Amino acid sequence: MVHGTIEAEGGPGSFRDQVVPDGRYRSTTIIGDRIERVGFDGERAWTVDESGEPRTLSGREADAVVLRAALESMRYLDAGWGIVRARSAPPETLLGLPYDVLVLIAPGGGEMRLLLDRAEGLIRRTVFDGTEGRTVTDHEDYRTLGRLPLAHLFETTSTDPRSPTRRKRVERIDPILDLKDDLFRIPTASLARDHRLDGGDRSLDIAITVLEKSVLVPVSIDGAQPVSFALDTGAGASRIDAEAAARAGLVAEGENRATPLSLRIGGLELRNLPLEVRPLSELSEAAGQPIAGLLGHNFLSRLVVELDLRGAKMHFFDPATYMYPGAGGELRLAFVKGAPRVVALANRRFPGRFLIDLGRAESTIYEGELLRALMEDDTETPPERIRPKLFTIAGRAVPDLELLFSPEKELDAAGRIGLSVWRHFDLVIDYSVERIWVDFRG
Repeated sequence: MVHGTIEAEGGPGSFRDQVVPDGRYRSTTIIGDRIERVGFDGERAWTVDESGEPRTLSGREADAVVLRAALESMRYLDAGWGIVRARSAPPETLLGLPYDVLVLIAPGGGEMRLLLDRAEGLIRRTVFDGTEGRTVTDHEDYRTLGRLPLAHLFETTSTDPRSPTRRKRVERIDPILDLKDDLFRIPTASLARDHRLDGGDRSLDIAITVLEKSVLVPVSIDGAQPVSFALDTGAGASRIDAEAAARAGLVAEGENRATPLSLRIGGLELRNLPLEVRPLSELSEAAGQPIAGLLGHNFLSRLVVELDLRGAKMHFFDPATYMYPGAGGELRLAFVKGAPRVVALANRRFPGRFLIDLGRAESTIYEGELLRALMEDDTETPPERIRPKLFTIAGRAVPDLELLFSPEKELDAAGRIGLSVWRHFDLVIDYSVERIWVDFRG
């Protein structure tokens, strides 16, 4: 997975390319308010237009994407692939230097010429003749990843006046981990952009309120004064209190549901987020202040959320191009009914899958194998509290952890990790790749 920045006529932007060795490919580019998506699923090339509607490509448009997939996956080197063919061509001279030439031929007949320097065999230029003109990409600043040299700078020019020069810089390369097959398939529904960030692909600082049992976020509904919503990783749907919905003038859609025209959180504007309408007075009483709603899975799944609980601030990022810049530990998220779970390790050798719960202070442990492994005697009755000698999350030790025994049960969970633990960490939550990064702050 390649992340990077881009300079273009429309301003600065970012890109993320994902490719696997079998030739499947997906690329997302964001420049200002514009987002471009193309992909190849091994059979069909596709794009998503500016209105967010997916469509299958044909002709030279498809050839351009297929050839890019072959180039980035290096599948074109496999003579048995059968999708893209390769042939040698006479050498060419560029700026007085000789270059060997390899021509890639797509199923639709489109061709891409690769100019390779004779000294190192590296691709220095690619040339593609499409229906809208010639596109030339120059490759610079090769660096070695493992034993593989990769270009870190690209400059693309086109004879099509609608395609101005773009200069890309690779900032980070991550290994592909458990990517789902449908990542490379043409989307089955509209991908009309449902959010806007004041920083292009990130928001500026957003002040939050961190209580003992809640993380409160200021939310403006349809331009009104902000009210407090609790960030709730344990909730599948986002919710709004019935009285708050009435004050905001929201019109119910069917039974117990409403969709505001927009929600604004600092520099983030979000559209088309359905809210369940429920009484939330008990939540307000527990927090000691009014809480107008909850932000659950259907909110968190649209954005990357960065939480600095000690500094009482948060940021949002566009998941299409986000790359984690820190040194925190990475954990895979597993979801059951929209609620995320992570694996933690007790006493160095007892793993357990715990729900991430930002909606309560305490951490709990349920009846099960982990509880029995941590009990220090042979009694049948679980103690009220379990204190592991060592409890680690992504290799980071949690100091003085106390797990309260709870008789409740959750599917595929050994317990819950609450806010009293998470406030020791900086968190980055990215549901789009099913990952959370945790950086211990003490």
